[in-house]
Amino acid sequence: MSSLILYEEPKLTNPIMVVAFAGWPDAGGVSTYCVRYMLRKLKPSRFGEISAPGFYNHQICRPMTVITKGIIERVEFPTNYLYAWAGGGRDLIILSGVEPQANWGQFIDGLAELLGKYGVNRVYTLGGTLDAVPHTAEPKVTAIVNSPELRDEVVACGIEPLSYRGPCSIHTFILHEMGMRGVKAISLWGHVPYYVKQQPNVRVSYQMLRKLCALANIPLDLEDIGKESESFD
Repeated sequence: MSSLILYEEPKLTNPIMVVAFAGWPDAGGVSTYCVRYMLRKLKPSRFGEISAPGFYNHQICRPMTVITKGIIERVEFPTNYLYAWAGGGRDLIILSGVEPQANWGQFIDGLAELLGKYGVNRVYTLGGTLDAVPHTAEPKVTAIVNSPELRDEVVACGIEPLSYRGPCSIHTFILHEMGMRGVKAISLWGHVPYYVKQQPNVRVSYQMLRKLCALANIPLDLEDIGKESESFD
């Protein structure tokens, strides 16, 4: 059974995709804040989800409920919603969800099905990582890519390619599997000072969105988050 569920089928022309997950790869709330800002500004339509019962351990990633005056109104399970936006010369699919804790292969199959259906040939993932960087410096954004020519692109945009060895998030698996399928993918990582507890870290989020928009040519109004960044302490 496919993990891709479509409520409707929007008409999109050569869209790119932006992916963000809550959970382990979202230090400082950076990736989820970036995508929330995009959803608020672009107002895309929700058209589907990538969802399956085996993605989450509900003892770790609890469902959310709404109870009013003792009456249960609903129970909401974690999922990964899909949004479509057409305009500004660059159509866009946004995935906003929670990093799956299991069955990554099944998740990738659903993602690949979506990319094939809409002819997506470029994917950007957004992540946040804790680092020993000062909050007084310009926020650091690094990149991981799945092809050599993409490394040249990120360097030209002033983004440092990341070197790393250790446990990985689903972002890395997405890049690897998309590369096997001939889809180019870039993972941007905002480096959050480990001692700054305030979330979301708007300064790092702003820098992430600036880099994303420059790389992907997304016409996103960054004025509001720029002002928030200036007042972030």
